[in-house]
Amino acid sequence: MRSSLSRVTAGAAAGALLLLAAACAAKDAGTPRAAQAGPASSRPPLQYVSLGDSYSAGGGLAGVRPCGRSPQAYPALVAQRAHVVVSEHACNGATTADVLDTEQVAGVGKQIDAVGADTGVVTITIGGNDIGFADVMRRCALGSEPCTNLEGQVDRDLAALPAKLLAVYREIRRRAPNAALLVVGYPQLVVDPAASGLPACAGLTADESRFVRRKGDDLARVVRTAAEASGARYVDAAAAFAGHEACAAEPWMEGVNFVNIVGSYHPNAAGQDHLAQLVQAALPNP
Repeated sequence: MRSSLSRVTAGAAAGALLLLAAACAAKDAGTPRAAQAGPASSRPPLQYVSLGDSYSAGGGLAGVRPCGRSPQAYPALVAQRAHVVVSEHACNGATTADVLDTEQVAGVGKQIDAVGADTGVVTITIGGNDIGFADVMRRCALGSEPCTNLEGQVDRDLAALPAKLLAVYREIRRRAPNAALLVVGYPQLVVDPAASGLPACAGLTADESRFVRRKGDDLARVVRTAAEASGARYVDAAAAFAGHEACAAEPWMEGVNFVNIVGSYHPNAAGQDHLAQLVQAALPNP
């Protein structure tokens, strides 16, 4: 879910461990949010459960609740615009194993336990933490050696990811056999310097930018393939965000942000708004 410019200080490095898919472990039971907008309807609203990592939770955005959940994240925005009641269970730093097996904060419960027979739609963004992208981005922006050295480890983690994703999707299907399952992919993290004519993001060389984008493409293929194999609908965020990655002229992704480190390499408010539009368009018909 390494620098062409001068390297940042070692003191900042510890904070930037949180760069990508967020390593917060907080998690609460989820607060239902009724639809506040959308056409009037006599039918009951869909029961919508949001699962996943910081990309679903809204890591780094304002109004953060436990688990890094923000009212500016796409699940909350969808609930304001569509005929759904959302229960938010995504959590910063979550892996596939966390979704199924981990109570990330004592007394809160597991994400998967929010899914039941009455669930009408589930969204999930997951997998980025399984392949260690937080460490990749930390090493790219702050390390003294090229982060391209991590390619072998990332590839090994990618090879193991399909089985983990399928286990999550199948368990969602088992618990909510009639629900629509929307797998929301990850945007590319950084702008393509060659295509855009813009410089690489601060702390990254052009080679490192290409590496990050190449592994982003690999992750998208793995997530899409697993989603389609499970009968889920894949929501392609990377295509929608093209030209709006971190360090683009009009970014929907944050770059390194030392004022709000958790938001680094995450969708900003505009990005979450566009994710909400993609999800709303993919909701099942009334």
